Amino acid sequence: MNPMISLFLDNELNLEEKCLFVENIRNDKLFYQNSLQLLHQEMLIRSDVVEQVPRVDIPMPGRWMLTLKNLIRPAVLIPAAMACIILFLIFLPSVTTTPPGPSLNRFVIYRPEAGRVEITGSFTGWKRVPLQKVGDSGYWEGTFGLTAGEHRYTYIIEGNEPIADPTVLAMEKDDFGGVNSIIHVADQA
Repeated sequence: MNPMISLFLDNELNLEEKCLFVENIRNDKLFYQNSLQLLHQEMLIRSDVVEQVPRVDIPMPGRWMLTLKNLIRPAVLIPAAMACIILFLIFLPSVTTTPPGPSLNRFVIYRPEAGRVEITGSFTGWKRVPLQKVGDSGYWEGTFGLTAGEHRYTYIIEGNEPIADPTVLAMEKDDFGGVNSIIHVADQA
């Protein structure tokens, strides 16, 4: 919007600016339309305030409309609302807290050349568990429920090559000359 229109509406233009305003109205159709639109809005703003909204009765044809009109009266709405609240409270499932169980942890390793990848660790009872190949991406994955605390594990490639998790910094040598990765699972409480 051109600021000149606002200045005109607020009667803040001098005579020279008013002449320029009239020339703009004559030569620029968009300027004219914007000015006229803002003048109509100004008329609405300055018009008398309506003290009372006129009542408009819209006839409601049919018996079902009369029934609907009676249903939305306060005398019917209050008991209906109370009945809904009571039903909600009756069928509201009781909220019970369950002790936190194991948290799910996803183990992923990138070994595109491998035909078989397994994981073994304290959370598997040191039994080998095969990981699943993720399409043709070269990644292998498995998800396990781990309890809170420290867990040690290692990956086994092709059934005989133990390898520590390259994404975990905490490691320790095991009793068999290999290296185990160590992760800490926080308590979920």
